[in-house]
Formats: sequence, structure tokens, C-alpha cells
Amino acid sequence: MSHPAPTRTAHKRFCKTEGWQVVRSAVGKRSTHHDTYELNLASGEVLRTRVSRPVDRQTYGPIMWAHILGEQLEVIEQEFWSFAFLWDEGRLRVRL
Repeated sequence: MSHPAPTRTAHKRFCKTEGWQVVRSAVGKRSTHHDTYELNLASGEVLRTRVSRPVDRQTYGPIMWAHILGEQLEVIEQEFWSFAFLWDEGRLRVRL
């Protein structure tokens, strides 16, 4: 199955849809270079991912995308796209 190119926008939308929380710095501010998200799992494990700014349609390269999926989000590409998105006429939209 073919998937759309992975973008920062899709990465951020996936995090919001799955319930990841924005992490703030020790002084309560957001990073100027990345949006950092955490997801607390029932096992007690905490996953962390970073979305580079600006959050836009800039695509990730294949090596970076594989790292994000496998090491940060811990999903395969099929799960990523089927969980939160539908590809419809060139635009991403949240699955209801």
C-alpha cells in the first residue's frame, strides 16, 4: 500500500490524535527549535518524540522517518497512517 510522504504536519497531527502531551522546559517554556511530545504507556514506559519547527509540509527523509516510527513512536508505517489519517484528494484529514 502506498502512503503519502511523511511530513512534520502529519507527525504532529498523529501525536495530537493519539493523546501525546507537549513537554515544556524546566522553566515552563517551549523549545524554539522543536515541539517535544511524550506519551505515557500503561506499562510505565514513556515515549518521546520531537517535531522540528516550523511544523509544515516539509518531508522527512527515509532514514529519519524510519527512526521516528521505530524508535520514537514505536509503530510501523501502516499503523501510523491507518490510526490517524486518511489520504483524500491530496489532503490529510483526521479519521473519525
